[in-house]
Amino acid sequence: MKRRDVKPLLPSQQATFGLFDQLTRKPDPARSIAAGREGLAQASAGKEELIAKLVPIARELADKAGRAGIIPADVRYYGELRGLIPKSSDQRFLSFLPTVMRRDGLEPTGERRRSFILKSHGNSQMVYRRAA
Repeated sequence: MKRRDVKPLLPSQQATFGLFDQLTRKPDPARSIAAGREGLAQASAGKEELIAKLVPIARELADKAGRAGIIPADVRYYGELRGLIPKSSDQRFLSFLPTVMRRDGLEPTGERRRSFILKSHGNSQMVYRRAA
């Protein structure tokens, strides 16, 4: 029996078919990457001036770190020390920090490291470094 031949008996069963399709569908990596980039673009909107001020910090830190790489929390920490980022900033305000890394030409390594900033609660962050 083909799936389209099955007719749901109740409206609640009809909704289940949609959910089943969503849960069993194979993920599309290109779609996920596009959604992530769109979200990053939205988070960065209106923060161009701040991003431009943080790029030199990311460059300096990346040069010092070398192959070990840096995480967005490193840029946040030094941005707060230099007064560019308010210390009371919430996490959503800071979701643009990966844009700073990419603007500096840093590339994600695929490795992750826990944030050392208490407000971040040890969240796992992508490690970025200069391309070899």
